[in-house]
Amino acid sequence: LTVRSKLGIISCSFSLLMESDPQLRKLDSVGTILHLLDEARSLSKQVSRWKEAYWLVYNSTITIFTLCRPLLTCGYCSVAIEYLLFASLSMEAQVPLNQAKYLNWRVRLYAAVCFAYEEVKMKEEALHFAERGLAEVKKLQQIEEIDPVPPPASIRRMINSAEAEMMTCVYRCKAADGESVVNDLLAVLSDSLSETIAAVIQILRSTERRTLRHLPPTE
Repeated sequence: LTVRSKLGIISCSFSLLMESDPQLRKLDSVGTILHLLDEARSLSKQVSRWKEAYWLVYNSTITIFTLCRPLLTCGYCSVAIEYLLFASLSMEAQVPLNQAKYLNWRVRLYAAVCFAYEEVKMKEEALHFAERGLAEVKKLQQIEEIDPVPPPASIRRMINSAEAEMMTCVYRCKAADGESVVNDLLAVLSDSLSETIAAVIQILRSTERRTLRHLPPTE
């Protein structure tokens, strides 16, 4: 309960800060967010030692991502990366959080890390993490396939969608200037028209165009 309360206090402090400086024009505002992120990360590390407290780890990753969002949109990706990485790896480390129902959130964190890496021109790191995320999705897919009880259609759609999103990240990171990888991606994506269109748009969108700054889609 104490950890949950502290995460709530962090979120409240963050909300008050964003009301006063939504564009993070003051360096003090950035410093305050980083301090709050340090607190959230510390709390997550504390509860990660207890398996039954996995849900608090999950809550802490939500808090960390929420605090990182303005850093990503206001040009402070370089300082957000370590916290997004921590959140992603924290989800991986908790066995209960590797269930299919948490997959969308994990993919959102992977995509956020890749986005931040791309923004600071760390293409190799972005590709490595995109491939890591794709491997995690495929691992879950294999587990579901060997289960004697077939997963419901909703779970299969969720996994296919997650695979498509991580493939998009991988292929976008592999694409050099002027190089087209769209056809390769289309060859491996599912038959879902919406997923295919979204994947092509993601590849064609340049992360360097500030007017098109984007974040992983909300659920």
